[in-house]
Amino acid sequence: MAVNFKVKVKKVNGFCDYGFKEGQEIELNGLHTPKGGFCGGAYHALFPYLNMLNFGGKFPSIDIINATCADGGKVMFEIKVQPDEEDVNIMSAEKRNNELDVYAEIKNTLIKIGIDEENIKPEAILSTDIDMDSTEVVELIIYIEKKFGLSFESCVLKDYTLNKLSEEIYSRLGA
Repeated sequence: MAVNFKVKVKKVNGFCDYGFKEGQEIELNGLHTPKGGFCGGAYHALFPYLNMLNFGGKFPSIDIINATCADGGKVMFEIKVQPDEEDVNIMSAEKRNNELDVYAEIKNTLIKIGIDEENIKPEAILSTDIDMDSTEVVELIIYIEKKFGLSFESCVLKDYTLNKLSEEIYSRLGA
């Protein structure tokens, strides 16, 4: 699953074209920008940290790091990783016996990473019918690795239907 971040505006020097205010907090899910939009200069400054943390990197012995806006250093941000609410554990043998559980797990994950539930159907192809971008495909791969202990290549996974993916996971689990 994607890592959740809380980004806080620590300081604004002068005028911020995007309108960030000191003390403002923005929550980011993985590498996705908020629905209301986000300043490109700020995202440019934050991306190296968000990318590293999202793919398993850690800050050295601290929970918070500061980053400065790429637009002349006008805005200073504080990035904090939000604790994961879910425990990561491989699916137990009892749960492996039901392919519908696998489908439901994948569907719930797609909803959590921002896929519109109306587009999630058993015969929907991940890359075209569900319209998953590369970041969302990677988030799904990370989830599958954590939850089921299985790995997939993004170039292969994106062409699966949701039903085929569920069947493949179920089959690989040896159920």
